Amino acid sequence: MGYYDARGNLCCAGRVGTGFTRTVLRNLRSRLEQLAVETAPTTDIAAAALRRSHWVKPEPVAEIHFTEWPQDRWLRHPVFPGLRADKQGREVVL
Repeated sequence: MGYYDARGNLCCAGRVGTGFTRTVLRNLRSRLEQLAVETAPTTDIAAAALRRSHWVKPEPVAEIHFTEWPQDRWLRHPVFPGLRADKQGREVVL
């Protein structure tokens, strides 16, 4: 997950692993395969990633429910209820 800071830099906000149904996962995988790229969008995001990460262009916008947005900017207890069609990636700002 990520957001753009005031300077327009893409920043990592953690990972989300719950809230997905099998149907959502299939559809999301199909969409993300079309956006695949070879490398992470930034070195900071690459450093925070799991070893077996797959990279995509930061275009899809997800709605994420969470319990806290702490000082370190990594969302606590994130849950994925779905994608948003009404926003562009650059609109997701802190």
